Amino acid sequence: MASKRNKILLGAAGTVGAGIISWRALFPWIGHDLTMRKHGGKVRKVGQKDIEEGRYLINMFEEAVAKYPKKPFVIFEDRVYSYEFMNDQANRVANIAAKWGLKLGECVAIMIENEPSFIWTFLGLQKLGIAVAFINYNINGQPLVHTIRACEAKVLIVGSGNILFQICSTF
Repeated sequence: MASKRNKILLGAAGTVGAGIISWRALFPWIGHDLTMRKHGGKVRKVGQKDIEEGRYLINMFEEAVAKYPKKPFVIFEDRVYSYEFMNDQANRVANIAAKWGLKLGECVAIMIENEPSFIWTFLGLQKLGIAVAFINYNINGQPLVHTIRACEAKVLIVGSGNILFQICSTF
């Protein structure tokens, strides 16, 4: 005959097991979420260390350009974009932004589909220290106007492919 203590332990183990099975049945992604949270914490620590050391994304990108100029940086559809090519495009964006009179700390909203021009536009603006607000390419009307007002963007860059448009207007 099992002791009272063993019965309590078996009951607790059964309750915990049933709870875990229930969570897994109701929330099958919970294990993935916990794993991603763990990895996210590690990434945040590394990112915080980089910020404290004054090492920013654009600096790391430029170091990689110097180290691997001809290596692939982005593979999109059937094209391969090297570090050097992406850097050249980012420099073009930075030059355009400088001609527009954009300054360090100002905000620019970009509304570009998921394609290489999104990356080089972002990197080009980062070269000047310009804050970037990413705007969902699929919104329009009042939600779009609200988003632009909320981020206080000086400029909205809308693009598709290699075309870049500047929309300067008071929203």
